[in-house]
Order: sequence, then C-alpha cells, then structure tokens
Amino acid sequence: MKHNSIIKLSALAVVALGLFSCSPGNDSDNNDNIDWDWLTLNENYYANAALETDSDGNLFYEKIVPEWNEGASILMHFYNDRSLTAGNLQPYLTSTVSAKYELSLADGTAVENSYANTDSVLTTKVSGLVEGWAIALTNMHVGDSVKVVIPAAQGYGAYSSGAVPAYSTLIFNIKLVDVPAYEVP
Repeated sequence: MKHNSIIKLSALAVVALGLFSCSPGNDSDNNDNIDWDWLTLNENYYANAALETDSDGNLFYEKIVPEWNEGASILMHFYNDRSLTAGNLQPYLTSTVSAKYELSLADGTAVENSYANTDSVLTTKVSGLVEGWAIALTNMHVGDSVKVVIPAAQGYGAYSSGAVPAYSTLIFNIKLVDVPAYEVP
C-alpha cells in the first residue's frame, strides 16, 4: 500500500514538472528573450527596401515569391542585363552551385565575405542553404549578379547563426559563377 502511494506521488510530481516546464514563463522561446528593437529594425528595413525606388521612380527591388512556398518572399535587384545571361544554366533546388557573396545585416554590420577567402567561390547544394538563398539562386542564371534582401522568416528566423542574431534580415550581394552539378528534380 505504501509502495502504491509512492508511485502515485511520483507520477503526480512528473505530471506537475511537465506542466511547469511547458508553462510560458519557462519557454526558451519566450517573448522576454526577443530583442524587440532588433526585430523592429529588421522588419522596417525589409518593408522600406520593398518600397525603395531608383532615380526613374521604378521599384529598385523585384519581389520574388517561389512556387513551392507562396507565403515566402525575398527582394532581388539584378545588377546585370538579364538578357545577356538568359540562355545560361539556371539551378534547381537539387543543383550544386558555385557563387561569390557578401553578407551584411540591416544595421550595416558586415558578417561574411567569400572574397576574403583564398578561394572566393562557395560551392554548395542549393537545398542546403537558407530558404532565401534558395529562392534567389533558383531565379538566377549563371553570370547574374544580384543584391538580395531576405527577411528573417526566409533566413534564420528566431535563431541566431554565428554572428547573425535571431530575427535578422539578411542582405546579400551574390554572383552565380557556375552550376557544376545540374541535377534535374
């Protein structure tokens, strides 16, 4: 009988501990852990970039929405004449690409720069990158150079990665150099 009471008490303690650990006050993703100033700065950067115009009054960035996720979007500006690269390879999500890039944050902080490496070309599978990079690359042809603004949701979201804080808008300059493994899905 005493053994049965100990089991019931232990079970009650486990249930109580489980409920306590799931309460909002102990959630590691709690709103108290969010840097609201940083989140607002990044959301405003993306919203303002979407409205940015060139000297002729045309939108500077094109909003790109991928077919595979209509709730996602990035902003892209092509530096080159796209008609000159239109016949070149365009990667799929399953492709391996070689690209040069620079990454900065909404506050102007320079984070990464492949040009600083001895071999300035990054070779990787498109599917292994954050969604915003994948969206950009699958809308480029070899030889294209772009500026891409990726909202946090298509970047690292609520997570930090190296020098990139959570909720960061990512600003990339990317040049697609090659598609060494052009895999058709």
